Amino acid sequence: MVDITISELPAKTSLLDSDIIPIDDGKQTFRVTGAQLREFLKVNFLSVGTVVWSQSNLATDNPGRLPLWTGEYIASASTIYPDFYTWVKDKHPELCKTKEQYDATLTQFGECPFYVVDEEEGSLRLPKLSLLNRQLVERKEATETDPTWYNLYSDGYLEQGGKIGRTSAGQTTTIKLVKPFANTNYTVLASTKPDDSDSISGRIYTVSKNLTTTSFNVTNNGWTSEYNGITGFWEAKGYVGTNSLENNFPWVFAYNATVPASTAQAAAFQEGLSIKADLDLSNTIPSQTFKGISVSWAMPDFSRTIDISSMSEYTAPDDGYIFAYSGVGKYQGCSLTVQGVNLINTGRNDVDVDATSMTAPIGKGETCTLSASGGKIFFVPCKGV
Repeated sequence: MVDITISELPAKTSLLDSDIIPIDDGKQTFRVTGAQLREFLKVNFLSVGTVVWSQSNLATDNPGRLPLWTGEYIASASTIYPDFYTWVKDKHPELCKTKEQYDATLTQFGECPFYVVDEEEGSLRLPKLSLLNRQLVERKEATETDPTWYNLYSDGYLEQGGKIGRTSAGQTTTIKLVKPFANTNYTVLASTKPDDSDSISGRIYTVSKNLTTTSFNVTNNGWTSEYNGITGFWEAKGYVGTNSLENNFPWVFAYNATVPASTAQAAAFQEGLSIKADLDLSNTIPSQTFKGISVSWAMPDFSRTIDISSMSEYTAPDDGYIFAYSGVGKYQGCSLTVQGVNLINTGRNDVDVDATSMTAPIGKGETCTLSASGGKIFFVPCKGV
């Protein structure tokens, strides 16, 4: 290969993955791509302890790094990663906490940015950081003259809300968002708040499915003059930018390509062990944290709501809930039978009755017969399925 004098090449202020770069090691000149050079520099020249964010959660895509979002326990860290272990223990004691302090922080905040070092065992527990690294970056609070508000977070997540002006029964109102969302995949909650003298506090507005990125419609679902003049509040949650998990996985640089093959193999073996729980569960997250996660799994996922109003019989595709409400008057009511067991049967034929509603859990594959006169029926799967 012909020698290339680097000084005669034109200056370049940016590096693309597709660029071809000549590298001279004093013996011969190599050609590498921008992507290869960038990865080489990451693996060989990052300082121990440097935190980087990656689009991948795979160790094979992040050589020389340990994950910082799992809170992993590494039993033989002083042997497998001696430089990194020394960096944590001796050079940065301010990053170290006791196991009790670590667990308390994790229970209170759901994440912990500290390490736990056990010098007798030579073990190390890694921090557990939020995957989204979400921080509040902008806020607007409601005032007497402007009741709108919003909270914008560093990952693009936006929550906002405001007041619904006075409406009449059956009236539809367009609500303009304080800040536009990136798409229509956001959630909305709207509820009425009538005058103090009114007795219908807590009625729920109907939110139109025809959302736009800048507005949505709500309808006063009252049916008599009693519902004229009520006001309300709305709240919407979604993203202002594309939530693509970009730069979503934090890693810490622990070793480089000069680590002997045997040590690297031991590290890979340790990685496999670290994702398993010890018999005494000493390396797992606190039970309170797991309890919170498991409770969330059982909550209804309203973003996947299915309207089953037209069906007299329905088989649940997943674990979830049946929600229904009926109309008002004679011959109105709700009924639900699951696996042959009658759970709910409301309504009367001889007198006018107020609207009734029902909620019942249903298991995957279970069949129910149901009706809601003059109303609606929905199936909502659990978040954990």
